[in-house]
Amino acid sequence: MKKRKEKKKIKKERFFKFFISFLFLIILTILYPKESGFKKVYFKAGEIVPYDIISPFEFKIPKKEEEIKKEEEILISKIKPFIFENPEFKEDIEDIEIKNFISKKDKEYFMKNFKELYKNLSKKIIVENKGNLKKYGEEVILIGKNFERTLLLNEIMDMEDVKKIVKEKSEEIYSHTPEMQRIFYEIFLTFFKPNYKFDEDFIREKIEEAKISISPYKDVVLKGEKIIGAHERVTPSIEEKLLYLEKEIKERKGERIFLKKFYIFLLFSFIFLIFYYITRFYFKKIYGEISLLFAHFINLFILILLSHFFIKLNLEYYFIPLPFLSIISGIISPGLFGIFVTLLGSIYLSTYFNFSFLSFIFFLFIGTLGVFLARFLKNRTFLYFSIIIIFFTGSLMTFLLSLIFEIKYEIQKILIGNLISGVISISFLMIFLPLYEKFFGITTDFVLMELLNLNHPLLIELQNKAPGTFAHSTLVANLAESGSRILGANPLLARVGAYFHDIGKLENPLHYAENQSGENPHDKLSPKISALIVKKHVKYGVELAMKYKLPREIINIIRTHHGTTIMIPFYEKAKIFDKNVSEDEFRYPGPKPKTKEEAIVMLADTVEATVRSLEEVNPLKIRETVSEMFKRRFMDGQLDESEITRRELDKLEDAFIPLLISYFCQKRPEYKT
Repeated sequence: MKKRKEKKKIKKERFFKFFISFLFLIILTILYPKESGFKKVYFKAGEIVPYDIISPFEFKIPKKEEEIKKEEEILISKIKPFIFENPEFKEDIEDIEIKNFISKKDKEYFMKNFKELYKNLSKKIIVENKGNLKKYGEEVILIGKNFERTLLLNEIMDMEDVKKIVKEKSEEIYSHTPEMQRIFYEIFLTFFKPNYKFDEDFIREKIEEAKISISPYKDVVLKGEKIIGAHERVTPSIEEKLLYLEKEIKERKGERIFLKKFYIFLLFSFIFLIFYYITRFYFKKIYGEISLLFAHFINLFILILLSHFFIKLNLEYYFIPLPFLSIISGIISPGLFGIFVTLLGSIYLSTYFNFSFLSFIFFLFIGTLGVFLARFLKNRTFLYFSIIIIFFTGSLMTFLLSLIFEIKYEIQKILIGNLISGVISISFLMIFLPLYEKFFGITTDFVLMELLNLNHPLLIELQNKAPGTFAHSTLVANLAESGSRILGANPLLARVGAYFHDIGKLENPLHYAENQSGENPHDKLSPKISALIVKKHVKYGVELAMKYKLPREIINIIRTHHGTTIMIPFYEKAKIFDKNVSEDEFRYPGPKPKTKEEAIVMLADTVEATVRSLEEVNPLKIRETVSEMFKRRFMDGQLDESEITRRELDKLEDAFIPLLISYFCQKRPEYKT
């Protein structure tokens, strides 16, 4: 049943981690700036381009309307009108019938002149209206059955010319007979048709074909084609290409942004997977703390959100309050993991700034500084001093990077940017850190510093009701702090844990040797009852710690400070009455210590109590006792689950012994009154 519950819990935790990670990556991708990664492509004529501009796709450069019209005019001017043989024109006029309104003699004369004129005009090139041809120029193309030639417009006649000729002919042959002039004129024009025909629809088709043949584009830029190289001057023709490249990018932006964000999501996921596995296998303790991981996700999200808005405002990278992420990560986690989170944040943020290596270097430097600042934040007053450090260091770093990378900079803007970064970082730190401490139960040095105050209600009660236990706890705290410093553990946590480790003795203080003044209540009790009473102080201590909402780490120290050790005095006494008595009845319930701080407090508690109980105390005896108790705890397996190694135990002995000697063996000179 217990295993099933543990499996369900593990599954829930894994799902929650996956959900939070996926959500974080989605938000990170959504907030990724649309313009990020898109270099400026348009430069005016005369400007120097700082980098190669290569077309990411094929695009065309359209002609201007005036250019197209000019081309049309040129092409149309080259189009000459065509005239074709008129199928309605009759070469043979023998079948013309003349009515009986003229005599036979006059008829012969009429027909002779008629045919002669008809024949002469048939040899000419005649169209219906020459005016329709003039708008197309002074040349005309004549299309015959087996030939084609170009004529000038003045070589062609139209029906107006024919009418004049016919009128002149009629007046010539019938100079004294106006009536016959009219008859000849009308009959001739009735029968005579132009021998050539101008098809205006045909030439319109030719004009349309010419217009269609005109390309609306003056040039085509191929995908991958270099438009201009780095450090080259932009010419007017290049400027036009760059202008249309920019327009094309804007038109395709929607599709490009979707694809870009998809690729960015894959990139962010790949980076995140690397950091995920490093956390899982090298920072197991942090990986197992859901609340701690969630707090880091929130910090990263806040930073990314702020960066998104700063980029929208076109602010530079040094405005970004990255120290917030670094300092708070360094406070709630070990320093190495703080740098690890800073590296992740620096990588993500540098992608927001066009994958800028310059911004990455700055973020990593100022972030690492923030992690180191976290080590010195032992009181909230130092936070204000941190703003000054971030401001000066960030400004100096920005100046140096600008000089190294030969980038123009504005001193005033750099100073304002780094000041804003420092103020926002510390302001957000002061807002969110107490929230994490309260709602996520994260124990920071600030929380421990507050608990270090001996005016805590539990410690005051311990001083009043169990002064011996309080004195014992104070010395254990000194030992634990000294040992933690040598082993690289948290000395503040060890000291505070030692102060509270025996608060469970408040229930029955006189049942513990350090609070007794001669009479021992256990003399009247059976060993088993005595063991039950003494065991209970661990459970009661945990209950008190929970009641007063002490941090989880302190509760764990209270719970593990005896591990599963055996209460030897009661066990030995029980064996006198029953040689087969079970050893387990006289062991503390545990669990065993799991962290260095828990193990150090256990060992400090053990050696202090043992040395205090010695009848004869001297440096040699203390050294032998400490060595013996360490060996006993080690052989009993009490340190098997902790992070302390055998070599570290030797260092811990060297840390404890001088303190114990100075406390128990130092003789003060007698003061004369």
